[in-house]
Amino acid sequence: MYDRVAATRDSDDPNWRARTLLWIIDIALHNLAAALRSGKRVKWRSPFWAFQYPVEWDWKKWRWNQSELAMRYGELSSRNTQTRKEAMRSLAQISTRESIYTTLQYFTNEVSTFKRGRYQHPMMPEPLAESVRSIRGRNAQVRALEKLFAPFSIGAAEIELPEGIKPRQRIPRKLAKQLAEQTSGMRHLICRLSINGHPVSVRIIFQAFPLTIDELQKRVYFPITIGIALTPDEPVDWNFARPPAWLDPAQWRASHRRKLWTTLSEFLRRGIDDLQPKQNNAVVREIAKTSATLQIEMEACSPDDVQQSASELLETLRQKGFLTKYQVQTAAPVAGSSKEALRRMLSAVENSEDSRAKGTALEKLLTALLKGVPGFEVQKGVRTLTEEIDVKVLNSNPDPRWRDTPIVLVECKNWSGVCGKNEVVLFQAKLENRRGRAKLGFLVSWNGFARTTAHELLRGSRGNTQIALLSAEHIRTAVEHGDILPSFREAVDRADAT
Repeated sequence: MYDRVAATRDSDDPNWRARTLLWIIDIALHNLAAALRSGKRVKWRSPFWAFQYPVEWDWKKWRWNQSELAMRYGELSSRNTQTRKEAMRSLAQISTRESIYTTLQYFTNEVSTFKRGRYQHPMMPEPLAESVRSIRGRNAQVRALEKLFAPFSIGAAEIELPEGIKPRQRIPRKLAKQLAEQTSGMRHLICRLSINGHPVSVRIIFQAFPLTIDELQKRVYFPITIGIALTPDEPVDWNFARPPAWLDPAQWRASHRRKLWTTLSEFLRRGIDDLQPKQNNAVVREIAKTSATLQIEMEACSPDDVQQSASELLETLRQKGFLTKYQVQTAAPVAGSSKEALRRMLSAVENSEDSRAKGTALEKLLTALLKGVPGFEVQKGVRTLTEEIDVKVLNSNPDPRWRDTPIVLVECKNWSGVCGKNEVVLFQAKLENRRGRAKLGFLVSWNGFARTTAHELLRGSRGNTQIALLSAEHIRTAVEHGDILPSFREAVDRADAT
């Protein structure tokens, strides 16, 4: 039954996302009210706060560079489906959670942020990444990325004030008109009530930021900012810094503050009811009943922290290397070049007749694959006074196999024969010459390795560096999947086991 409802939801219930969004805002307002009652971190002079909407996550299933997000909506078992009533409620809880996650993803453009300590990396579905890549011009790409990763807002908008305008300074009329034009398309949710005979408008301020996946903290959540702003609905001369008592909830009686929250909740619930489909089945009715009673605690955090995190992510998006190299981690792994382009490069590796051309083709293919790895800044053909490095990687990728090495070196050998121990010795020296900054290197030999290489690797394993081996089979697999990371991980794991 649930599968049938989910399959026809968009056609049978076209307003389900809008309805779910109102319900999320209602939950956020309940959390804001609780924070204001405690009075510890939120005061009525600035009734705004940030929360983290928790997401159930399957950490065992999830791999940060793979296509599938690991959201968990719940599960049906013999314990929660013993009766029809229990089964219906369990289905409703699963559907409610799925609707919330899907709605927040929808309104935040289905992008997300992978976080590991201070490291943040943007993620997006492959079709979206391809669209960004197709945009001509770096500035246009920056603007598109900023829009994609900007928060979904109701009752709020980001505006740029000219230099010299200070907080609380009166804005010139001409500038006020320009700002009004900038915010003319802003979404609004305004509820009206009366306090001591004075009509008051309560504007709901809501922002939802893209999904955050915090690997170190083992937490996944949508950052949400919620607040309210009160303005008079009658002509009155008042000072924003010192509003009249009837416009300042801090000076209200407790009953009036309860009336404020009750009125806001009823306002949102009416909107939810108005968006209900005229005809619905038992599952839809149970979902509505469950969502009306389900309480979700959201962990509070500072709005400044949320804004700073968002600003840091946008700064990452603005970095020249990120944009020019298209190091966009996609929900479906894809290399810096399209799969068709990778196949053409692979053909050049396999079919070039000149030995020099073969080597150059392999370096080009490895460079293209590496550019698709999040956190890898790739440099090809690096020359020093004493040596030449085929591919050098500046590494900020969080995979535990190589997160402790700032530099990763890649050596490419597309010879007619196998690669021997002498090449291992020379490559080992290149790693050691990096003064401890290059602890890992990948030696790629298209036609495999001599037996002597294994003995040499064992002999050099006592040092502070590690060499992982890859052959043609591993590179062909990487091209087929458009992702070299699985081959890299397998190679390092093999080296560890040697």
